[in-house]
Amino acid sequence: MDPFSETYNALWSIVEANEDMKNLVRPGNRIKFVKDGPDHDPRSSSGMVAGNSPELLLIPDYFASRLAEANNGAVMVRQFNWTIRTSDILIGKQLFPLEYALWLAMKQARKDLPAQVAKVRSLELPQGSQALPPVEAGGAWLSIWSVEVHYNL
Repeated sequence: MDPFSETYNALWSIVEANEDMKNLVRPGNRIKFVKDGPDHDPRSSSGMVAGNSPELLLIPDYFASRLAEANNGAVMVRQFNWTIRTSDILIGKQLFPLEYALWLAMKQARKDLPAQVAKVRSLELPQGSQALPPVEAGGAWLSIWSVEVHYNL
């Protein structure tokens, strides 16, 4: 398997091993883009409703590489974005507890990911952002956490 798919799967495994995450996000609301078959798009077409949230997605984003770095060969950085979507406007009900649980899981991932994926050198959590979408867009809070994975390839 390629190291990017391995990383994607390992990040989900680490998050799902976190007890708080298990309690905060129902399995059907953990949006994974790895399922084959006729129903392979896991995104909900009906939108989010109050009883069906929060949702957690892991989305691959940009990558950058240097083909030759002194003595290490090729180096690549791939960014993944954890995206949290809530339906509750109150920050203490879903948003902050889920952000904290995600932070704890990514803290664990810094230790575990290099051991699980041979080509991973390190993991960083450089930034996050929150937005309050317009009411007509549905949902309440949108939070995006960037995760940078550094590879020696």
